[in-house]
Parts: sequence; structure tokens; C-alpha cells
Amino acid sequence: MTIMTIGGVLITGAIGYSVLYSRKKREATALDVAKVTVGVADPSDTHPRNCPPSDRAALLAFKSALHEPYLGIFNSWTGTDCCRNWYGVSCDQETYRVADINLRGESEDPIFERAHRTGFISPEICKLARLSSITIADWKGITGEIPKCITGLPFLRILDLIGNRISGEIPADIGRLERLTVLNVADNQLTGRIPVSLTNLSNLMHLDLRNNKISGPIPSRAGDLNMLSRALLSGNQISGSIPSRRFGPLGEQNIGADSSLLWENGGARHVEFGLQHVNGFDTGNPFNLRHRQLEPESKRFGR
Repeated sequence: MTIMTIGGVLITGAIGYSVLYSRKKREATALDVAKVTVGVADPSDTHPRNCPPSDRAALLAFKSALHEPYLGIFNSWTGTDCCRNWYGVSCDQETYRVADINLRGESEDPIFERAHRTGFISPEICKLARLSSITIADWKGITGEIPKCITGLPFLRILDLIGNRISGEIPADIGRLERLTVLNVADNQLTGRIPVSLTNLSNLMHLDLRNNKISGPIPSRAGDLNMLSRALLSGNQISGSIPSRRFGPLGEQNIGADSSLLWENGGARHVEFGLQHVNGFDTGNPFNLRHRQLEPESKRFGR
């Protein structure tokens, strides 16, 4: 390589570095400079990036359906970059798409009881196609239904809506959320049955449906949820047969003061049905161990 050739490469590299540096978000690395020098990358690859206008618009439309007049948690939702300092919003560092919405109230703090937070979950949230987690928990006043379009979010791993007044049914095709690990809709006003498609959630680890108005049977294939470690079902009107595939011998089951039933053999470790305290084969047990049957609470307690 001649001196002239070396000089040309150095000058080209210096120009490439200056372009990167003039509009950088982070420090340009030697690899960045090399890519620009040989023409395999555009200098804009390291420019400062904002969230896409479409994500920002979806967030603002989602926000418009919620009313939080006293705590001011949405005061930070200003400016063009929703990935920077917007309360409760996190973005993927590679794609700059909105990845997480975390709007959690503290259920035991009296200030949240007086905050008069109301509204509904706008279907506009479904336009955030890269969402990994949605947490809108303990707002107390959120009403309406779970948007059915949520089941079309292919990257969703966490759906946590505990502690609101959400009504309607769990979306029938919830099983489309192949990556879902946490489904928590406890302490709402949900009705209907546990969707059969829920048994398609092969990555589900935590299921909390407590204190709703859900009725009907547990889907027969629920025992196939090998990753499920905790299922909380009490405070509903669930009835019918209990999936038996994951249950061991009766003597190894435990229905105790904590109203829990333990699954084994790789199935759910903790399943709560809201049962009374019993030991062994107590004939007064509302949970029929012999036939593995559940009776609705209204029937058990004469309602």
C-alpha cells in the first residue's frame, strides 16, 4: 500500500468520524467508523433517534381515555420523544419502539383511593406493535373491557390489569399471545368463562383471576401448561371437573388454611380455588377429592 493510499484511507476515515460525531447519540466506535468508511452503513445509524411518530400518537390516544386529575403522572408526556422521560414508558434501545407501559398504583396507599383515576383502556394501545408488557394496575376506576385487539400483540409477555373495574370477558383468543408469561386480571368485574385458548399459552407462568365473576369449568387441557407455577382462581363461580393430568396421588395433595392446592410433576405448583380448611378426606370438604369436582361458591354456601 502506497503512502498516498494510506493517506486517502485516513482522510476518508476522519471524514466518516466527523460525520458520526456531529450528529451522534453515543460515542462512535472504531467499528462505526469502519462501516462508514467502506460504505456499508449510513452515518444516520448512530444519530439520535426518537420514538416513531406513530408510537407517540398511539400513546397520546391511549392517554386521552384515562383521567388522572390529581397526581399529574401524565405531566411528563410532552415533547416529540416518548422514549425520553415519559412516566411509565420504556422503549427498546435498538428499535426505539415503545416496549413497556407501567402505570401502577399502590393499592394500600390512601392517596390512590382519593385520586379519582378513571377511564378505559383504549384500543389505540394495540397500535404499539412492539409492546412487551402492559401494566395498568390498582387504578380502581378503570372500566370497560379488555380490548380484543390486545391478542394481536405478538411480543406481549406481561398483561397486568389487577385492581380495576374492568368488565366483559377475557378475550376468547388470548391463546394467540404465545410469549405471555404473566396474566393478572384479579380484582375486577370480569364475567364469562376461562377461554379454552388459554391452554395454548405454553410460556404462561403466573395466572391470577381472583375476585371476578368468572364461571364455568377450568379448560380440560389446563394441565398441559407445564410452565405454570401459580394459578389463583378464588372468588369466582368456577365449577366442574379439575384437570387431572398434573395431579399425583390424593395423599400428596394439600388443601390447607391458605386455601391452596399444590400441583406436581411439572405442572402448577400453587393453585388457589378459595376452599375451606380441610385435612385428609374430610367429608365436609366442598372440593370433592374423590371425583375431582368443584362446586360454585353460590352452591356451596347456599346462595
